[in-house]
Formats: sequence, C-alpha cells, structure tokens
Amino acid sequence: MPLVAPDIVGFLVGILSALTGLCGGFFYIPAFVLLGGCSIKEAVGTSLATVFLTSANGRHHLWSWPIEYSHCPAAHGGCHWGHSIGSLHRASFAQ
Repeated sequence: MPLVAPDIVGFLVGILSALTGLCGGFFYIPAFVLLGGCSIKEAVGTSLATVFLTSANGRHHLWSWPIEYSHCPAAHGGCHWGHSIGSLHRASFAQ
C-alpha cells in the first residue's frame, strides 16, 4: 500500500524538478521508494514508463505544432555565446 498518494508524489517531484532544473527521474526513484513504498525495481520501471509517456506526449506536440523558424537565429546565437563562455571557463580550470 502506498504511503503517499501518487498524485502528491508527482506534484512534489514536478515542483522539485522545476526549482532545481534536474530531471524528474532524479527525484522519481527515491520518491517512489521512500514515499510510495515501492521496491527499487518497481521504482526504476515506473520511472522509465513515466519518462516514455512524457517523451511520447512531447513528441506528439512537436509534430503537431508549426516550427517558428524566425527564432532559429536567436537560438543559434545563444548557443554559440554559451559555448564560447563555457570554453573560456573550462580553459581557466585547465591551467
């Protein structure tokens, strides 16, 4: 029998993921084991199923919405800028 309702576990994991920027799977497995009363194998399987369903849902929305190509240059510029800053930061640690 679960110790905490699955809806509450999902809500808490979603909040933690949003606040920390870590993926939900990082929090799902401990939450399923500690709060849900699952074994490790059940928690890993449930986490993988959750990731699969979330990915399938996102892929459906990706295919059904038009792509805003006007945003591509800005995204490319941001990626290039972030890569440049990250490379300089890494070079300072290498010395």
